[in-house]
Amino acid sequence: MTSKLPSAPYNPAVANAFFRSGEIEAWGRGVQRIFQRCREADTPTPLVRLEPTGLWIEFPFAPEYLEMVGAGDAKETESDGLDEKLGQRRAEILRLMQANPKITVTGLAKKLGISLTAADKNIQASKTMGWIHRFGPAKGGHWEVIDKS
Repeated sequence: MTSKLPSAPYNPAVANAFFRSGEIEAWGRGVQRIFQRCREADTPTPLVRLEPTGLWIEFPFAPEYLEMVGAGDAKETESDGLDEKLGQRRAEILRLMQANPKITVTGLAKKLGISLTAADKNIQASKTMGWIHRFGPAKGGHWEVIDKS
């Protein structure tokens, strides 16, 4: 990161407990250290988003890893504009649903290498935004991706 921003803990009491237990050593260096470690490990640069709910740091998988686990096909189409509209993770989920409307939440989580909770939260957000609709029950139902172009 090129600029230094002031750092203030959201909950000072919890932050102090972590500091005294040795889990953190100083305020304001966490993001810089994350980027440094990613450079050292030659992994993709993390994506940083600032939203009203807080700072989000997303760690994309290396293309080689996605190919190895078979999730590389989730990024076939770069020109559909979904990444810009939804973010990379949600766009990948929609592409997987388009490719296989009967895919399960467990199947999505495995393909993307994320937890069930993360997959479910992204699905719920996509439903709320009107990008997807579920028809039928969890077992035997299917997804419909809404075309918003």
